[in-house]
Amino acid sequence: MCKLNNVFLTYKKIIILAIMASVIAVAAWCLYVYVFVYEAVYPHSRNIRYSFTLQNKTNTLLENINFRAFAPVKQTSFQLTEKITATLPFDLDVDDLGNQILTFKIKRLPPYALQVITIDSTLKLSKQPNVMKLEEKEKYLAEERYIEISDKRLIARSNKLTVDKKLDTARKILKWVGLNVKYSGYIKDDRGALYALKYREGDCTEYMYLYNALARVAGIPSRGIGGFVYNEDAVLRPKDYHNWSEIYLNGAWRVVDPQNKKFMENESSFIAMRIIANGINDDGSLKNTHQISISNKNMSVKMN
Repeated sequence: MCKLNNVFLTYKKIIILAIMASVIAVAAWCLYVYVFVYEAVYPHSRNIRYSFTLQNKTNTLLENINFRAFAPVKQTSFQLTEKITATLPFDLDVDDLGNQILTFKIKRLPPYALQVITIDSTLKLSKQPNVMKLEEKEKYLAEERYIEISDKRLIARSNKLTVDKKLDTARKILKWVGLNVKYSGYIKDDRGALYALKYREGDCTEYMYLYNALARVAGIPSRGIGGFVYNEDAVLRPKDYHNWSEIYLNGAWRVVDPQNKKFMENESSFIAMRIIANGINDDGSLKNTHQISISNKNMSVKMN
């Protein structure tokens, strides 16, 4: 009997050791994936530079000026911001959407003086979509300013474009918006989805809002993105600023450019500078699709 007990205990120890070895192996594999595979998810590097010129428009000394601008979005399914530097010190704030906002504090600026601020960012990019957890899905399906999903005209149009598969619906919405909205040239003020549907015209912002509204009615989470489209290292120019959409499908945010009729194409070339979410992250000074803000009305700002 004692021998049997000893055999049983030995067998039990073997099982426990085997389980422990399996747990250690799994933990080691997870660590390997995290350290080596996860870091390789964004394998391509890209450097961007952009600058602003601030000017005191008056003949008096101006003090305690706050200038705010967006840095590249911290992380999307195709982009990871690795480093941000600037020619002046800054405070960096990251909101709950992943927007990175730089605040530059200028103590004094003499009459008619200029202040140039240059910002450099190093990005890691991926040509394949990375899975990202969707926090608070309802945000990206809800109505907000310029995305008037409760309007019966938008609902009717979306229903006509909705099919069984969300991917096919998303593609049909893109095709319809691209064919039925005419590019009007740049419009300073945002006008929104309903305007684009009613008048069938707008700039990239209206294309974006209309696409997002139709997608949300169809149950596809969507959001607006502001940024630039470059295939290589670049100095960002204001004339190239663009708005597009992202939709959440199969665990990733995918790029859709309604104005240019691009559906999940060359997605790593879209450099996201801001996730646009009116009513979610507006702070009163960087409203709607605006890119910069200045605290003193006697200052002028331009992107170089």
